[in-house]
Amino acid sequence: MAKLYKVEMYVYDVNDEFYNMKEIIGDIEMRLDSIYIHAFHVEEREFEWEDDLAINMYMAKEEDFKAYFEDNSEKSNIYPIMGTAYDILH
Repeated sequence: MAKLYKVEMYVYDVNDEFYNMKEIIGDIEMRLDSIYIHAFHVEEREFEWEDDLAINMYMAKEEDFKAYFEDNSEKSNIYPIMGTAYDILH
């Protein structure tokens, strides 16, 4: 039997290894056989990483992550992603 999960999550790329969320989704799909991700709305923020940030704590709360998206920063990108990462990257 197949399963479908609806997930709201925050992904952070501490070392700035990926260009955008499309690359992250593609990497996940390549590593995990039979996992397909359909992301429909992505918001992205850039900020300086520090080890003592609230979102770096084990018990980080949802509000800690949401705080990064409350203002209309010039360093934000919002874009839709339709289809699987394979469809987007090929």
